[in-house]
Amino acid sequence: MNGVEARGKSVRIYFQYNGEKCWESIPGGNTPAMVAQAKRLVEIIEYEIQVGTFDYARHFPNSAKLIENAFGHYLDLWLTIKSNSVAATSFRGHKNKAEVHVRPRWGGVQIDQIDHLDLQEWIQGPLSKRLKNKTIRDIISNVRQVFRLYRTRNKVAHDPTEGLFVRLPDPEAPDPFTRAEIKLILETHTSRTQELLMVQFMIWAGPRVSETICRSETGYSDFPPIQGAGSISRAENPAFYAQGASAGACV
Repeated sequence: MNGVEARGKSVRIYFQYNGEKCWESIPGGNTPAMVAQAKRLVEIIEYEIQVGTFDYARHFPNSAKLIENAFGHYLDLWLTIKSNSVAATSFRGHKNKAEVHVRPRWGGVQIDQIDHLDLQEWIQGPLSKRLKNKTIRDIISNVRQVFRLYRTRNKVAHDPTEGLFVRLPDPEAPDPFTRAEIKLILETHTSRTQELLMVQFMIWAGPRVSETICRSETGYSDFPPIQGAGSISRAENPAFYAQGASAGACV
């Protein structure tokens, strides 16, 4: 049911759009002329909805509903959820991709106006020119999660990320240092003895950089030699130490 409500000094119209009843105020005050104009606007909106040309932003550019329906609104909500559910390093990666690549293109776009071809053009155009396929796939994965979040509130909404596929190149064969290369690295003259010893340890023991840094700052208590073997269970990231799969103090 669509119509006009004139109450006090204001005029509002209401109409059904995407299964939801929408209310919007009409500026100009409660006068016979404004009420008549509001009725004409309702008729125009009814027709545009029927033929599929209705554009909410064109009729109501300052509507609060546009902010709530923007892709950026759901992107912010998704980032908030991620900040409380993943490690700090993972969240920093998600946020960086969102702010650098996703928000500039889609933040102000109405989320229900984004279709599959829009995303394909974005992938094949700007993203493919600047980024590796693995990074593009990570970005699309994040965008897909935002649409999944949007559909928890709008269950009949279409997910335009369905069918998007970014092919990864075949992995390159490992190319480890030869013994001659290792000898050349370790015999290079340098005043940075500690760094050279760290490189030597990494070459032969194979830890990640973050695991090596954690060991250098906290000692070797987590690497007790047991019959010539040991284990590494801790790593460092910029926000905190991580132990195993969970965040925790490096003790």
